[in-house]
Order: sequence, then structure tokens, then C-alpha cells
Amino acid sequence: MQNETNDIFSVWRPSSQPVLEQVFSDRIPLVLVLSHGLTGSSLAQKFRGKLSKINGNLVNFRIESQQTIPTTGPAKMAQGTVVADVYFNLTVQKPNGMREPIGYAGEGNVMDVVTDTDGKPNEILLRVAHGFTTRRLRREERMPWLPTIQSTIGFDTVARIPETRDELKAILDNCVHNIYEPSILNISAGGICIKLNMAAAKKSSSPLFFLLLTFQEKDKHSVPFFFIAKKVGFHYEENSQEADGLRFLLQHELDWGASQATLEWKNIESTGSENLRSILYLLYKTDSHDSNK
Repeated sequence: MQNETNDIFSVWRPSSQPVLEQVFSDRIPLVLVLSHGLTGSSLAQKFRGKLSKINGNLVNFRIESQQTIPTTGPAKMAQGTVVADVYFNLTVQKPNGMREPIGYAGEGNVMDVVTDTDGKPNEILLRVAHGFTTRRLRREERMPWLPTIQSTIGFDTVARIPETRDELKAILDNCVHNIYEPSILNISAGGICIKLNMAAAKKSSSPLFFLLLTFQEKDKHSVPFFFIAKKVGFHYEENSQEADGLRFLLQHELDWGASQATLEWKNIESTGSENLRSILYLLYKTDSHDSNK
């Protein structure tokens, strides 16, 4: 699954029964992903639709659309039945009264499939597992990168967050021109998708990544942004099963206002970077204005 499982930074497991009842009563759209096709195909399938019937954890999933997607591993099976990954989003009310979008992910055993006269599946009988993993959803849409934006990007893997200016300098000496050949695919204040030399990227076992970003606006460069990020998924070209890039969640941003010898990193995992948000607004607003001239 490429789009429904990104930006995970808050996880718990609520009981599935009341959640399924809300999904059914509110007509919430769901996504089902099968690692291999229902009809014996070796290609994975993604189905979108809604629940048409619910009886405890046994649900009828009415298919509204379907597509073939890259296969990411062997077929998922349990007790002789195909296992589907289940995804949907709900808005929940927090104790402080604010409402927050939450993504739910779980599994279900495919018990039966109803097909139409052409043999295409139009309904799936699913026994949903007891419990969902939840995640806070991305607060902002990632914007496709514009070739008109002049920028510099540096990328490298790191074993830990640098604590001193000397450690930072050693990373900078390596990150602008290295084997990863990074270029931006899309971006938001909280995350970024980067096209990379994947052969080199797959060799690294580091859990953390260092990002350097600078932007040019009105003939001057912005103060460089330094981020620590974690990988949350892969990027695939359309109709390709080979990943050509990685998707990242920005976790920490270097605080330029601190002048101490020890570097200070601001935790931005749940809020995104306000500095990056501001400059992206200006860059995309300017591009939109120029295109309308």
C-alpha cells in the first residue's frame, strides 16, 4: 500500500466493532488491498467502496472501483483464505474538543466474492480482525514540485541527530554531492518525497535521514533548512513495480535562533515546519500569479 500508510506517528489499537458500526452508519469510504488478485492473478489489487451490510465483524464490502497496483510481497494468507489490508479515515473528537482526522488500518479474511455477469468482482464478504492500528493523517497536502522553483537539496543517512556544529559540518561536506542523486518530487510543511538513486539508498540500514533545503526567491537564497526525517514509504512511477524514490516525514528542524555550541533541534513531527510552510506559500503563490499573467 503506497498512499494509505504514510506519515504514521501516533499508534494505538481500538476495538474494531464500534469503529465498523460507525463506518457502516456514516457510509465511510474504504480501501481494500490484496497482495495478489482475487482471480488468481499475481498482480496486487486495490478496491474502493463502502460497507453494504454488517454483522459483527463479518461485513459486505460493495466495490465501487478497482485497479491493479505493484505487488510488494508474497500473497497474504490465513487459515487457507486470502487476507486483505483494510484502510479508511474517520474524524474523531479529542478531549480538548478539537476534531482530528485519523487513519485506520487493519486486516480482514476474504470469505467469499460475488461477481457480476462478466466475472468481475462487485462485492467481497470480509471477516475483519479485532482491532485497528490508527495514525494521525497528514494535515497538509503535499504539492507536486515545480520546475520553476530554484532550489538546492542535500541528502544523507545519519546514525543519530548531530549535536555539535562540527558534526553538522561533517554531514554537510558529504550531503550535497553524493551517490544518492536526490531531486524533489513533492513537498509539504510536514513531509517530502525525493527521487533517489535507489540502488544506493537500499544499501543503507540507517533509520534516520538528513535533509538540507535552500530556495531562491527574488534573487536571494533563503536561510538553509536542516531537517532530520524518517522514511514512511516508497514512491512508484505509474504502472511500475520498481520504486524510484522515498517518502519522508519531517521530525526535527534545526533552530537557527539558538547560538549555543550544542545544536538545538525543534520537534516538528506533529506540526510540520512553520518556516517551510511560510516559504512554500510564497513560492507557490508567486508561481500561480505568474502563470495567470
